Amino acid sequence: MVLAVTHILVPIILFESLRDRFKRVARLFSPKHTFLVGVAGLMPDMDVPLFSALNAIGRTVQSPIDHRIFFHNIWIPLGFLAFAAFFAYVWPSLRGRKSRKYKQGKSLAFAKVFLLLAVGWMLHLTLDAVLTGEVMPFYPLSDYMVNWNLVGTVSAVTKIPDLTIAVSMDALLLLFWLWHEEFTHRIRDYF
Repeated sequence: MVLAVTHILVPIILFESLRDRFKRVARLFSPKHTFLVGVAGLMPDMDVPLFSALNAIGRTVQSPIDHRIFFHNIWIPLGFLAFAAFFAYVWPSLRGRKSRKYKQGKSLAFAKVFLLLAVGWMLHLTLDAVLTGEVMPFYPLSDYMVNWNLVGTVSAVTKIPDLTIAVSMDALLLLFWLWHEEFTHRIRDYF
C-alpha cells in the first residue's frame, strides 16, 4: 500500500516541476494550487475514515479491497474534468456579454480547481494501481481490476503487509522534495 505522504508528495512534486519548467503554467497556477493538487492526491482515501466510522456503528468491512471500490474509480475525476470544462467554456457564455469579464475570471478559477482535483485524483489511482494494489477503475459498470503491483508490500510468507518499502518510499520522496525546494526555492530563507 502506498502511504499518505506518497499520495500527497507525488502530485505536488509533479505539479511543482511543471510550474518550474514552464512559465505559462507558473502564470496560470499559484503556489496555492500546489497545495490543492496535493490534497486531491489524498482524497480517494477518504473512505478509510468512513469505513472506520461504519465499523464503529456495526457495519463490518467485507474485505480489504472494500477500501478501493467506491472512490477508486475514474468516474469521479471524469466528473471533475466535466465541471472544469463547464466552468471554462460553457458558464462564461451563459452569463452574457456585460458580466463576461468578471464572471469569466471566477469561472476560470473554478475550472482550475476542478482540473487540479481531477489530476490529483488520477495520480492517486495510478499510484495505487501501478505500485501496490488493486483498483477497479470502472466500478460499478465493471469488476475489471488493474493490478501491476510493481512494489509488492504484502509478505509472501506471512500475508501481512510489509510497510518497509512504503515507509522508505515516503522518506525518499520527502527528502527529494525538501532537496528540490531548498535548491530551487531557497526554503532556508523562511527560517
